[in-house]
Amino acid sequence: MNINKLTFDISEIEHVCPFYCLTNSTGIILKTGTSLKKILHEKTTEQIKGHISDWLEYAGEECDAQDWRLENIEAMQHRPFRVKCKNADIELACEAIEVSTNKWMVIKEKYWIVLMRPLLRNSEDLEKWGLTLQDFSLIDPARTELVNMLMEESLRNELIRAVKMEEFNTEE
Repeated sequence: MNINKLTFDISEIEHVCPFYCLTNSTGIILKTGTSLKKILHEKTTEQIKGHISDWLEYAGEECDAQDWRLENIEAMQHRPFRVKCKNADIELACEAIEVSTNKWMVIKEKYWIVLMRPLLRNSEDLEKWGLTLQDFSLIDPARTELVNMLMEESLRNELIRAVKMEEFNTEE
């Protein structure tokens, strides 16, 4: 067994990270996850054409912006970075992974899988971007954060309603 070789079907990435983007070595988008399509307001990958930079822009320090090009992505491969959607007010945390296809132990083509997840400030962002809990992977920490936020908001609303009912009852 060769431990350095991993074989997988790209559609399986969807279960782990539905906010992914697969590009070729020059940055042309080949496939996107269903949740990423949703926040880009497109229904199919065919509608999300062109270079990854047509849809996403670097959201970190200005001096690093020129480094966020696919030609330089190897330097960014092992560190997280943030991008913004150009057609939506949303930031995504990202990590890029280089993958390649091999034939007879020779690298045939290189690709990049950019794994992303929305950076949520509050649960209203979920509704604003048209997302639901089902748009997040079950193992995504953002989903756990969202469940906690929603539970806190629900509890807060229940407490406010109970206080208002108590005030109303004491006034009578």
